[in-house]
Amino acid sequence: MAEVAAAASSGRASQGFLPGIAAGAAALLAEGDRGGGSGVALRTADLASCVDAIAEIFDHMGPVLHFARADMTSKVESLRSVAPQRPTLAEVVESDKAAGTLTTRGSPARNLHRLTAVITFMRVLLEQMLADRNAQLKDVAYRAYEQSLAHIHPYVVRTAVWAGVWVVPARDTFLRSIGETEDSAAGPARAFVRDAAAIEAAVLSLFKGTTMPASDAAPAGFGGVGASAGTGTGGSWSSWWAGTPQQANTS
Repeated sequence: MAEVAAAASSGRASQGFLPGIAAGAAALLAEGDRGGGSGVALRTADLASCVDAIAEIFDHMGPVLHFARADMTSKVESLRSVAPQRPTLAEVVESDKAAGTLTTRGSPARNLHRLTAVITFMRVLLEQMLADRNAQLKDVAYRAYEQSLAHIHPYVVRTAVWAGVWVVPARDTFLRSIGETEDSAAGPARAFVRDAAAIEAAVLSLFKGTTMPASDAAPAGFGGVGASAGTGTGGSWSSWWAGTPQQANTS
């Protein structure tokens, strides 16, 4: 179980952020395979460590998404707190399902569902960057946001992100901030994209048949913005929301 945290921490310390999260994702899947080769065997503490490492990305995206770091950190800690009693993700979901709290705000299972959006955000961001080296970071960041975190944010937050995405750093500035170049980033980015897709599929399969509700309030730390109406999740969001991972369109 400690292998995931160690892989991500070692990778970030010795090579940088991107190799670290690639190593963490690979270790998470490897640990799950040891549990029987099924997505339901993914370990709760390992998933928490993996997402915690990925969430560092928000420190490099400028102020528009910085609030997401604190929001996801609290959700990570909620998973860590139940990991001794619910060591696998399947147990996290089944426990809340049995208690009738699967969709209740703050429940470990709902937090798990939300944390999957961070993995999706990182995967889509890297997919888009790999697909087009000339794409501006603000464009790929917003497409990644629309396919991931927008699912768990109310209308007021989505609107603010749309308006604030113009202050996302330039692509080369972003790459320098995570210690990479276009060439050096390509290998670990591809590795992460591959493993992240498998992790998302495994986690979201646990929610199959359950429609998770959209948030009706801004996350803590979002500049004091309160609840807002307009939280529907229609259109292209529906398949992800119902527990089916949606691949990014990189064409």
